[in-house]
Amino acid sequence: MTSDSKRAVLVTGASTGIGNYLVKYLAERGHIVYGTARKDNDLDALGKIENVIPIGLDVRDTEQISQAVEFVNNHSTGLYGLVNNAGLGELGMIPSWTDIELYNIFNVNVFGPYRMVNAFLPMLLESKGRIVNIGS
Repeated sequence: MTSDSKRAVLVTGASTGIGNYLVKYLAERGHIVYGTARKDNDLDALGKIENVIPIGLDVRDTEQISQAVEFVNNHSTGLYGLVNNAGLGELGMIPSWTDIELYNIFNVNVFGPYRMVNAFLPMLLESKGRIVNIGS
């Protein structure tokens, strides 16, 4: 495990908005940050930030989550923080959404954090770490 000033944190949905700001904020303060995104160009941009290690991840994909757990384990940094930030926000009244659109919103915003917490919980328990959920 690294020192308190270099604790490792994983942030989902790090390509834009709050997630991207949080990745930069933590990295500037010397933390090791695993920033996740789905698109290659976003991963490339994350990889250019000092102290940031990009991970390709879609929180809807259990295989990608398993690969992310293995990836973090292989870096021997431990994991002190998990920030579930990936989310979808849709405009409109519920009757305007199709079943597929509503399922996708729940798949990312509800089941995504559930999957991530369950996958990374052993590492977080070991480090006595923290989980932060940011909702859309």
